[in-house]
Amino acid sequence: PPIRLMDGENKKEGRVEIYINGQWGTICDDGWSDKDAAVVCRQLGYKGSSRARTMAYFGEGKGPIHVDNVKCTGNERSLIDCIKQDIGKHNCRHSEDAGVICDYLSKKASSNKDSLASVCGLRILHRRQKRIIGGKNSLRGGWPWQVALRMKSSHGDGRLLCGATLISSCWVLTAAHCFKRYCKNTRNYVVRVGDYHTLVPEEYEEEIGVQEIVQHTEYRPDSNDYDIALVRLQGAQEQCTRFSTHVLPACLPFRRERPQKTTNCYISGWGDT
Repeated sequence: PPIRLMDGENKKEGRVEIYINGQWGTICDDGWSDKDAAVVCRQLGYKGSSRARTMAYFGEGKGPIHVDNVKCTGNERSLIDCIKQDIGKHNCRHSEDAGVICDYLSKKASSNKDSLASVCGLRILHRRQKRIIGGKNSLRGGWPWQVALRMKSSHGDGRLLCGATLISSCWVLTAAHCFKRYCKNTRNYVVRVGDYHTLVPEEYEEEIGVQEIVQHTEYRPDSNDYDIALVRLQGAQEQCTRFSTHVLPACLPFRRERPQKTTNCYISGWGDT
């Protein structure tokens, strides 16, 4: 059967859909692995390395879920050779739709300090406006200053506490109330930069320890006033975060600068809308 990739940033990635019985449908991610992704990408004509993506990484599909429990060895010529279970038999939802990235390149953070050191407010990856605003999934890398304040965990899976904004290599802006429940002990927290899907490990992700928490001096836990805080990341000589196309700071206004009347304001984060 024909297969296609949907809702990726380019034609080499996306949610995997397969055409069966006159309908395009999705594949459940139970057991979905890089071996399965390799077969999909090879069938589509790509020869480079490939990576599997789970948990509707490229958004939820519509229509039937055709296939579950795909089991490829990585050497098959077609995905149909990996399907061992009856078509249409599954225990999944579209939140488990499988995806792939073909011709995958492991993109390490930029080491060219001069090229990105003075950059702020630059959304390098912000095409495809239709997916960005209005309570919908954003484009991966579309908000490079969006970072996450998380509980520290030895397994790297500490719970998400608050969204935050990267304003320089070593400083993050967030809300003061984020520290109300677990106090200001810096050892309790990490900041994750370069994140997109909170449950899927990604190549731009980096978790950085917290060195200092500075709440507004007039903030009170029983009030919403002055609910703002600065977080100093661990690192030496103002080089705490490695900038890349997916990790860049937002710009701060000049003193007494007034916003332009035509400026649109956006809210981004991992919460429900």
